[in-house]
Amino acid sequence: MKVLIGNFKGPQGEQGIEGQKGDTGAIGPRGSRWTSGTGITGTSTVGIVFITSGITDAHIQDYYINTNTGNLYECIVPGTADIAEWVYIGNFKGPTGATGPAGSISDINKQKPTYEEASKLENIKSGETVAIAFGKLRKALAIFITHYMQKATTSILGHVKLSNSAAITKAGEYALDAIEKNASVEGTLANLISQQNSDLLNKIEVVYSGLDSAESEINFSPFPFGMYIVISYRFTAIIWRWSNSLRCKIIEKEGSIELTTNKLVLEFNQTVTYICIIQCWHR
Repeated sequence: MKVLIGNFKGPQGEQGIEGQKGDTGAIGPRGSRWTSGTGITGTSTVGIVFITSGITDAHIQDYYINTNTGNLYECIVPGTADIAEWVYIGNFKGPTGATGPAGSISDINKQKPTYEEASKLENIKSGETVAIAFGKLRKALAIFITHYMQKATTSILGHVKLSNSAAITKAGEYALDAIEKNASVEGTLANLISQQNSDLLNKIEVVYSGLDSAESEINFSPFPFGMYIVISYRFTAIIWRWSNSLRCKIIEKEGSIELTTNKLVLEFNQTVTYICIIQCWHR
C-alpha cells in the first residue's frame, strides 16, 4: 500500500529580469560564390590566371561555369582577375546521346514551311534547312520576276523580247538579229544598212575639176565630212575630212603636196590637165 506524504517541487517563484543584449560579432568571410560567363576556358588542372574573367575578388572554393562549354572551374588562389588562379574540375554536359529515329511526314504536300527571303542572291546547298533553301529560292524568284517585268535599257538590266519579224513597230523593246527586215525602225540593223546604201548612191560623182595649171588648189570647205578619192593625171590619194580637218593617204604622187585645215595644194613639174574628186562616203 502506497501513501502520498509530500512533493519535492516548491511553489512557482516570480519571473526573473531579462538580461542585456551582447555586442554584435564581427562579420565572417563570405561563402563560396558561383559565377557564369565565357572568360574562363580550357581543361587545365593546373592553376591558370584568367585576366578576362571579370572577377575582382575571387576566393578559394569559388566556382565558375562556362556557359558555352558547360565546363566547371574552381578558384585555388584568391585575388583579383590578374592574380586569381582557376582549375578545371568537370563538365555539366553529359556525353552525346544516340541519334534518335528519323521523323516522318504523313503528307508533305500539306506542310507549310516558314522562312524569310535571303539577303543576297546565292545558290542553295546540300544539307541546308528547308527554311534557308526556301529563303534563297524566294530571293532568286523576286529578282527574276523584276527582271522579266522590266524593260531593258542601256543602264538597266531587264527583259528584252526577241524577234526577227518585219512587223516590229516599237524601237528599243526587241533584240534584233542579223536578218531583221524592218528598215523603218531607227537603230535596227536593217535601218543602218539602208542608210549606208543611201550614202553610197553618190559615189563616182565628179564634184571638182581643174584645168591647165601647174598648181591646183582644192578647197574642201564646201564638202561635208566624209571620205573622197582625189584623182589627177599624176596624183591619186584618199582624203578623210573630219571635224574641220583633213587627213590624206597617198596612193600615187609626182610633185609636191601641201595639206592645210580645209585646203589641198598640188604642185607638179608638168601641167595637170584634169583633176576630179570622187565622193565615196559622207555624213
